[in-house]
Amino acid sequence: MPPPAPVPFSQLKLYTHYIVPAPSDEARFFTATFARNSDEYLKKQRRLLLRYVGRKMHLLDRGETSFHAQLYGDGGEREDVYFDETSFPPGQMFQEVNWDWKPVGVAPLPPDPWDEFISPLEMDFASDAAEKEYHKKNPPLKLRNVLSPVDLAALNQFQSTLNPAEFKALDAYKGDHHSFMGPLMLGLTEESLGVVDYARKQTRADSKDPARPPLSKERTGPGFIREFMTGFLTALSRAPKLTQEINVFRGITGKEALNIDGTLALSTSYDKHVAYTFSGKRGACCMLKINVKPGVRFFAWRGLDPESEIMVLPPYKALIEDIDGPDSGLKKVTIIPVRYRAGTRGLRTRRRRRLRQTKKLTSKL
Repeated sequence: MPPPAPVPFSQLKLYTHYIVPAPSDEARFFTATFARNSDEYLKKQRRLLLRYVGRKMHLLDRGETSFHAQLYGDGGEREDVYFDETSFPPGQMFQEVNWDWKPVGVAPLPPDPWDEFISPLEMDFASDAAEKEYHKKNPPLKLRNVLSPVDLAALNQFQSTLNPAEFKALDAYKGDHHSFMGPLMLGLTEESLGVVDYARKQTRADSKDPARPPLSKERTGPGFIREFMTGFLTALSRAPKLTQEINVFRGITGKEALNIDGTLALSTSYDKHVAYTFSGKRGACCMLKINVKPGVRFFAWRGLDPESEIMVLPPYKALIEDIDGPDSGLKKVTIIPVRYRAGTRGLRTRRRRRLRQTKKLTSKL
């Protein structure tokens, strides 16, 4: 019996299998329904269709003008995708196939570079033996596996020089108190910090601590924010420099987070599975594979750290490249050191200026 004739988009039927056609050259998926960032969402959908061209898809649900389909890979893997008529070239026809149809003459699916970030807890191992073998070949990384002995010793030496205020600031950062660090270091005003609940509560105006009574309604005086920023900035300015390059990871949501200008502390993780939890997940912006060159300042917490965090500290320059195409959400980042042109004297001047700006910024809190 000959196969059914190809049909246009308007004649697609639910619960039916079709061969995935090549998507449009333009990612114009107008009906991306629940996307937080439509541009990144559309790129993710087009990427999936491109990977599965010539393979089978099963239409599961239909919106007003779009379909929810499941794409079938070579080894039984499946991916969900949403598309509408604008996802394909004008006049695109769709070939219906049986549920047990197998693609013929189609090149095997290339490995998905996102697979390396999936946690072992989410993997479907064929057997207990296979799971044990995976963990044997991929033991959890520890800080000593990432930093060289020289850099680890420098980190230990640096930590031994921290004073109580600096310890307090670094401990606060690891808690839930660092939400205002970015705005402060970007030079935003105290009015903009007013929207940060913790920042408000920790000023003398709102403090419930009797040892910190408010000075007046007009002038609240220095509070925890100034202590935090002073300790944080002075500690980081003395942090050691790498003598050997390291490879770390960073997960972000939204391409605006790719604006890495090298003036702020960059939080990274040497555990790629941890970093993945902070990303837009598979196919979406973004997962950063970061190579940090010698000469860049760094800091890491010793002992148990669930985030396996290494802070990459300014000043530095970030070079960003695409991995697996511009729509994949995977980026290679190279961090290189930069030097202040004015030399040591200019560096001291800039540090004093930053400290004055921090004090001025928090003087009304």
